[in-house]
Amino acid sequence: MRLARLRGLLCASLAASVAHATSGGPVDHFAVSAQTSATLGRAFNVTVTALDASSDTVPTYSGTVAITSTDGAALLPPNAGMASGVGTFAVALNTAGTWTPTATDTVTSSITGTSGPITAAVAPTTPNLYWTNTATGERVVWLMNGIAYTSSVSLGVVSLDWEIDGTGDFSGDGQADILWTNTTTGERVIWLTNGTTYLSSVSLGVVPTNWSISGVGDFNGDGSPDILWTNTATGERVIWLMNGTAFSSGVSLGVVPTNWSISGVADFNGDGNPDILWTDTLNGDRLVWLMNGTSYSSTLSIGIIPGAHIAAVGNNAPGGAPDLFVTDGAYSEIATLSGATLVNVYTFWAISADWELFQSGVPAIEPAKLDFLGDGQPDILWENASTGDHYIWLMNGTSFSSSVFIGNLPTEWQIVGTGDFNYDGYPDILWQNTSTGQIAIWLMNGTSYASTVWLGTVSAGWSVCAVAGTNIIFTNTSTGERAMWLMYGTTYEGTVSLGILPLEWRIADTGDFFGNGESDIVLENTVTGDRCLWLMNDGNPGSMVSLGNVPIEWRIAATEDFTGAGEPDLVFENTTTGDRYVWLMNGTTFESSVFLGNVPTQWQIRN
Repeated sequence: MRLARLRGLLCASLAASVAHATSGGPVDHFAVSAQTSATLGRAFNVTVTALDASSDTVPTYSGTVAITSTDGAALLPPNAGMASGVGTFAVALNTAGTWTPTATDTVTSSITGTSGPITAAVAPTTPNLYWTNTATGERVVWLMNGIAYTSSVSLGVVSLDWEIDGTGDFSGDGQADILWTNTTTGERVIWLTNGTTYLSSVSLGVVPTNWSISGVGDFNGDGSPDILWTNTATGERVIWLMNGTAFSSGVSLGVVPTNWSISGVADFNGDGNPDILWTDTLNGDRLVWLMNGTSYSSTLSIGIIPGAHIAAVGNNAPGGAPDLFVTDGAYSEIATLSGATLVNVYTFWAISADWELFQSGVPAIEPAKLDFLGDGQPDILWENASTGDHYIWLMNGTSFSSSVFIGNLPTEWQIVGTGDFNYDGYPDILWQNTSTGQIAIWLMNGTSYASTVWLGTVSAGWSVCAVAGTNIIFTNTSTGERAMWLMYGTTYEGTVSLGILPLEWRIADTGDFFGNGESDIVLENTVTGDRCLWLMNDGNPGSMVSLGNVPIEWRIAATEDFTGAGEPDLVFENTTTGDRYVWLMNGTTFESSVFLGNVPTQWQIRN
């Protein structure tokens, strides 16, 4: 609708220009137009138009024009001619303040013109973090010094119908302004701020709610931030080129399948152009579109960042490359990139579940926990309890594709969980020696063993029962206490008690059943057959949700997303007959089952 109106305005403007061109007389003066704000040192365009005494365009003018500026330190273009009475000149202001460029004919100095005032300011160097309390509606700004939190400022309480969708210096005063969406009405508003203080607001009008704001960046290099949009129904992506707070024109980037969601905008290859970070919401894969202005240039692959929700993209860590603000439900982290390579991860705070970073357009991903091939399909890990043989079933959805032998170990070594402990996109295998209590991680390269990390030995009575992300959950088989080792990759950081549960309750596996980035715990009662979810809140046990009652000979062996719906399904094995089934789930609700086949009972699934 807005683009249609824009086309009408452009047509009217073109018709007016043609009328002026046919009636132009001798050149009397210049009209000089430019944006109202600029970033220090960044070039922007100044447009000069030759006009007659009636302010009609003179298309025959071909004189030479000199550009000057009241900013004595400005970078100015060389003298140049104009075509058809119009010329475009690049100017960069280098002094903070308000300045005006002037265009003058180099032969007849009375033919001149000056633009309106242009405010030049330093671009913010360290992005601050904008938080929403999803319970109260309070909005808070964390003032950052690099990756270090310095202090916080409240922006007040704003109705939860409004969400923060981006920040950018729309007013050109060197301060970040805030872009809001009303998720009920579709109205879009810019809050102009003086650092952390609200000054005024500018409405961008109502845009249908199937259009969501995906990011902000200066795509055309004019010093003014532009707005990137996604049509969540069709997959079309559009850039609104902005002139300060005013819409100028729209550029379509085409249609991209809707499973690809835009996670943010940043300059990933250091060429001065904003690039676009994409997330495949089916498997967590991340790609970067390297852009040349508003045109796609090429693609970089970052790969899968397991279990992570990219909440925002900024530039806070040392090195100058873009950083990803990542949340996993309990902690927030800054993942530092060099191009498309993950360099480091900084954990900077433990965050209450009520608080979320501003960008909510990309849901948390439940990628295949045991995807050895990186194809987005969950695989199944088997252990023969009699022989010590171990195999991977490579799967195509719920269908067996092929098997890979990964080794034979003494039977006292058992697989007790899997997780991507070294963050390379491949699942690793966690082992425990049932005789000694020793624990080790096999770091895997796809289906191939790479190396071993030894985690030490736990006291008698403690056994690993599951992995949540990279955290390791234990059961005390004497007391029923459950505890979690908090891990940073392969490094132990501390232990948290999860409390005591009766020993008939077995922790079967973990999975994000509510799409909030938390690893919920799947429990089954080995006496009654009851199955339930233990919902986690900031890594702490919360309420329980029943999954129903299943006869006790059926054991939950794994949770994996077999359908690509972004939700974990349940794998059951019958300990008497060897039948294996997948329960396809819709959140916590059973929808249907798929038979995986019959495998002798000495083979057990160890996902």
